[in-house]
Amino acid sequence: MTVASMPGDDPPSSTSTRSPSRRPGARRTSVYLQAGADEPLLDDSRMFAERAGAAGVDVTTDVYPGMLHSFQMMAGRTAEADEAVRQLARWCKPKLGLA
Repeated sequence: MTVASMPGDDPPSSTSTRSPSRRPGARRTSVYLQAGADEPLLDDSRMFAERAGAAGVDVTTDVYPGMLHSFQMMAGRTAEADEAVRQLARWCKPKLGLA
């Protein structure tokens, strides 16, 4: 997905083929977002999810109460991080043909 343009790029258009989701025969694009409810980038994650959804992307967003940015790095040390990693695996498996 194109989220920014570089100087000299043509302006984005609804017919652009730079985004893989807009190429002929493209499969539906999906994205999974995890965010801590107490992280400074939560609003950015929500805005990205909203814009991606409006563009036809299948978006799944999980917000973990009380967690900060990069809380998943605490996997093996906190129940919340362990659950986030398990949830990511549950989301990925069918997309990889493993479910």
